[in-house]
Amino acid sequence: MNADEKIERLNKELRRFAQQYPGARGTLRITNTAFRSCTKEVWRAHNWILGDEEVRKILDGSREERKAAFLALLGPHNIDDLEVVPGVDIIEVVRSPDFRNEA
Repeated sequence: MNADEKIERLNKELRRFAQQYPGARGTLRITNTAFRSCTKEVWRAHNWILGDEEVRKILDGSREERKAAFLALLGPHNIDDLEVVPGVDIIEVVRSPDFRNEA
């Protein structure tokens, strides 16, 4: 996938998740290389507003920096975790585990 396709896939996953699980918290699952080619201009072309530091962290940051940048970016979309998974071009949003004990 090219950079545009990756962001389009993210947008599609966020819409699907919001429709399938309204109000639920989610986890973004991506491969280590996902979004490493997405420049500030590419994000902006898809109506995402990122600062230079956020883009730097997504492109070149450590695992912790990337996670923090994604969570700051996606928090308004109910994404509360980032999971880096093995594979190629994986970009998906899954429901976060619910740790409440329901009787």
